Amino acid sequence: MNPMNSSKHHAWLYLVALACLPTHATTTPLDWVACPPSDLPRPGACPRPGPAPISETVECARIVVPLDHGHSSPGDHTLDVCRLQAPQATRRGTLLLLPDEIDESPGDALRRHVGRWRASQVDGWNEIGHAFDVVTVAPRGLTPGPDANCVASGGLGELHPHHRFGIDTSEANLTAAANRAQLIAFVCGDDPGAAFAGIRQRVGDLDAVHQRLGSRIDAIIAVGQGAWTAARYLAIHPHAVQRALLVRPVDFTNTRWGVMNSAIAARGEHYATALSRLPATTDPVAAFGALPEWFRLLTDDHIAHPYMLRNALDAGRCVAAASPWTRRYCVHAYGGSGADYMPVETAELIAAPPREPRENLLGSGHKANTNAFTRDYLARACVDDDSLRAPLATWKRRIVDLGRAFPLAQYSEGFAGLVCTHWPVPPTPVHPTFGDTPVMALRWRHDDNALHADIVKAMEATMQGDLVVDEASATHAHPDDGVCSAAYARDFLLDGRRPATSSVACGGD
Repeated sequence: MNPMNSSKHHAWLYLVALACLPTHATTTPLDWVACPPSDLPRPGACPRPGPAPISETVECARIVVPLDHGHSSPGDHTLDVCRLQAPQATRRGTLLLLPDEIDESPGDALRRHVGRWRASQVDGWNEIGHAFDVVTVAPRGLTPGPDANCVASGGLGELHPHHRFGIDTSEANLTAAANRAQLIAFVCGDDPGAAFAGIRQRVGDLDAVHQRLGSRIDAIIAVGQGAWTAARYLAIHPHAVQRALLVRPVDFTNTRWGVMNSAIAARGEHYATALSRLPATTDPVAAFGALPEWFRLLTDDHIAHPYMLRNALDAGRCVAAASPWTRRYCVHAYGGSGADYMPVETAELIAAPPREPRENLLGSGHKANTNAFTRDYLARACVDDDSLRAPLATWKRRIVDLGRAFPLAQYSEGFAGLVCTHWPVPPTPVHPTFGDTPVMALRWRHDDNALHADIVKAMEATMQGDLVVDEASATHAHPDDGVCSAAYARDFLLDGRRPATSSVACGGD
């Protein structure tokens, strides 16, 4: 075929594809509504008042996007978008914020992040906060009714506050609430919104908002698991923004959740180590039953490192022995242990004498549809989210077999760790690439959001990827207080300046 004719042929196909785009992809400007203070009536697009109000006005809008950006299901979805404009004198462009807490309204996310930047005593963050109109987009969540009813009837306790997470929008986050929301999404499979939450729809929503902004997006700031969304967005839309800053990103691994190596694997190792200390002749079910109840509670409550487990035990004993008025000092004494959200009941279990094994020791008990839940939840946790090339049927067979051996563990992350890491399927590496978009990742020493090696791999897979490790920020009250990393972030976002080398450590003595 003549190359010129081939080129014309592809150009024609491209024009046809453009003509077939949904009518939602329109350039009609957004109808922004000023969201008033909490004591005034609030239009429907406005979020609830945030915990840290700022003096500037948050504006919000609502747009209609496809329920399914893959066009396999009809219907529409109403999406909330909010922005906080920069002062005209200092404005340098528009920035898209992909926050770490995906159950926040977009207005709350702006108040929390941009409010902190603009109030910061660190020049770099302060300048960033005043340089951009910051826009953020609401995540998709489950509908308010069915999931709450399901959780109440399922006896899953503290799951109910997190119903807005839906199926983890980033699918890369295993913090406590997001993981529990993933649990909800599969247990409460009758929720009509469950099938239309997730990373692909999130990326489609971001693109729809970009089309409607009426101005280009100059940069992205992605915090925590928002980095995974940024990676997928830029992989599909490689020239959508000029640069992206990842703040304390989660790790990038070859699994759908993106945290298997650092979180699930660590819990699997915890369980494997604990079980190895029991007599080899012990029945598997009895072995799990012999583990102390506090071990399951702490290990599955996202304490993945031995030093954190030790600190949590100390904090738990302290809480159990303290009065209600002095318990908060126990948390401060053992900071970084996860004890800030440790229920008193867990602390009391830590301090209590060992108990006899109980049937529901590891959280499963006897619930309906246990096998179906286990197959779906764990099999999907072990496969690659992009291609689903991992043999899902193989995972299900292995999970069912292992579930028969360890029926009490089917709902725990430790069990997932054993399945995915100690009984592995050959991996299909899919480190997300940001293409040729310049990307800078900011990380703090001793940060347990991600394995350092995984972030290095993600940056190495990016043509213009840089990693800045702030050695001093661990001593600050908040990671954003790091002066050296803030300076790198400011130079990168505002002026496009990159470090002289692709990996930089700063702020040390």
